[in-house]
Amino acid sequence: MRERAERNGESKERNFSGLIAKYWPTGRLEVTFPDGYNEPDMSKLGYDGIKLAITDFPQLVLALAWAGWTIPG
Repeated sequence: MRERAERNGESKERNFSGLIAKYWPTGRLEVTFPDGYNEPDMSKLGYDGIKLAITDFPQLVLALAWAGWTIPG
């Protein structure tokens, strides 16, 4: 059911100061950063990659919280 919804393009989208987050029904979080880079699946970055991205784009913390993800400490 969730996979079908994702294939149909059903997602929630929100803008966080230029960072655009899309939360998909499967739990996948897609982020387009203010510099134009698009990460289609934030889970592929891993813990260290997400921490580094937060250093460069602090508004990512808001996007992660909005999507219900755990914020790396």
